[in-house]
Amino acid sequence: MPQHCPKPLFTVRMAEGIVHGRTSFWSPWYRRLDRSLGRPSCRAQRRGNVATFVRALALVAAFVALQSSTAHAQAVGPIDARVTSDNAYGFGYGGPNSIDGPSAYLGKLENCDPQDIFSCASGPEKYSIPATAVAGATHLYLIAWADRGSTQGIIGQFTDTSTGVTLRTGEGKWEVYRTNQPYIACDATDPGGPPIVGINTQIDTATKGGLWMPVVEVADTKYDNGVFGEPNNGPQDTFPLVCDDSGAPNSIGSTARWMWYDATRPMSGATVNPFVYRDNPIDGYLIFRLALNQFDPCMSLRTREVVCEPGPYGPSGCYRVKFRLTNDANITANYVGVHPNDGGTVSPGVIELLNPITKGQQANREFVWCPPPGYAGGMPSFSLTLMDEQGGGCCASRLTIDLPDCPPISDCFQIPEATATCVPGAAPGTFKLSLLISKGAGARTLHLLAPAPMKISPQPHYLGPVAGTFGPVKYTIEGAPGNSYPRRVCFWVNLTPPVSSDDPYDLTGDCCSEYVCVLVPYCGLPTPTANPNPLSADSTARGLGDGS
Repeated sequence: MPQHCPKPLFTVRMAEGIVHGRTSFWSPWYRRLDRSLGRPSCRAQRRGNVATFVRALALVAAFVALQSSTAHAQAVGPIDARVTSDNAYGFGYGGPNSIDGPSAYLGKLENCDPQDIFSCASGPEKYSIPATAVAGATHLYLIAWADRGSTQGIIGQFTDTSTGVTLRTGEGKWEVYRTNQPYIACDATDPGGPPIVGINTQIDTATKGGLWMPVVEVADTKYDNGVFGEPNNGPQDTFPLVCDDSGAPNSIGSTARWMWYDATRPMSGATVNPFVYRDNPIDGYLIFRLALNQFDPCMSLRTREVVCEPGPYGPSGCYRVKFRLTNDANITANYVGVHPNDGGTVSPGVIELLNPITKGQQANREFVWCPPPGYAGGMPSFSLTLMDEQGGGCCASRLTIDLPDCPPISDCFQIPEATATCVPGAAPGTFKLSLLISKGAGARTLHLLAPAPMKISPQPHYLGPVAGTFGPVKYTIEGAPGNSYPRRVCFWVNLTPPVSSDDPYDLTGDCCSEYVCVLVPYCGLPTPTANPNPLSADSTARGLGDGS
């Protein structure tokens, strides 16, 4: 007999049943939602020796380290730069310890009127760094200071015109240093902002002292760190829309993010906005930098589908992201690391490419993202990193997705645990099923409804009026089909309220149903040919680099 996982997996199809008088009908928006839950697959268990475990830990450690490292290639140039700031900024390039002199320090602009920040006519400025300068530089620098009134932030995008690779504020591994050297924009006492000599002194201090800090999502920090804020995608947020005319030479893309520094120390539960001065008084000017080696062509990403991810009893509030990647780098990629830029959790955090892909080859993969509590929606993004066989990182690219409208999380019931075991000596396809059922307050009668030729007994079961977990509720299932891989049996789980003694159609509450699929053993039935690529996210697509 083949080995089977000791714990079943679930897939769920969710619908709410509503009873009106003598008529019952299903909500028309139900959809099929599939997910495998529970312990790792049998394949993973068979491979789960000490060497594999240690190697997996090494991969995770390598991916975590990549979040604070940079790639190994160098931008070619020329680099097209488009920048604006609320309120003042300078833009430069140079080595790790300084900007390369006055000719490499551009801008030094103070935007005292809103149109000088946001409009296409007089808003973002455009610069070009020649290829010869790019060859001798290691970093781009943004120097930013504000007028201490209303909002504050800096935004821009940078394109290596030789390769077409674009990095915007909010993309790549930006770093920041808070100088604590006060300068006020649009103020007669501080005209022109900090001089380049002072700026280079601060850059040298930050580099030698290891004082550069990563710029992270607002949701990922408490205070004293650089932060990314809202994208440039609408006028309804803190900042108006910056020039978004794609035909304008100084336009800035919608995925660019406002950057600033979060120096707030809020009381517990307080809500602050580090991009508003009254919440976040910053006296010193800020220095942001981006390593030029991040302009290496990495991978092309395309979203194939984003679907609502079910839990074991209905919608989970999570999303399954299916994407296609093309390896554009000069390495052989064995793994893809995934980091959620908007917080929350992803699974898996390191995706294995079963057959490594080289430059120009493609793979279809997927991951599940669960947003952080209180996530308000929008267009979340993820940093994806290519890794070789040893977990060494090539580079990272950003994947931004649109979220679908998902049905609300079900309040019908939950199935926190289920087990399925064969019945010795019984007819093939017969097994015992044990369920734990959790529900809210109110008495309910539990029915399991299965398509022929399956038979489920005994039925029904009564669940008392008090909220909580009942069970294990035990059933015998006969005649289950066995021609699928992996083997699942599916049935409706129905909770019905008690009937009034006076009127058999007067119910004390609405009934609800959910379609549950349980992964079970074969129990005497022939075992079909195993899936040749069980970890593939899309085994139906052919001609891709990893065979998936």
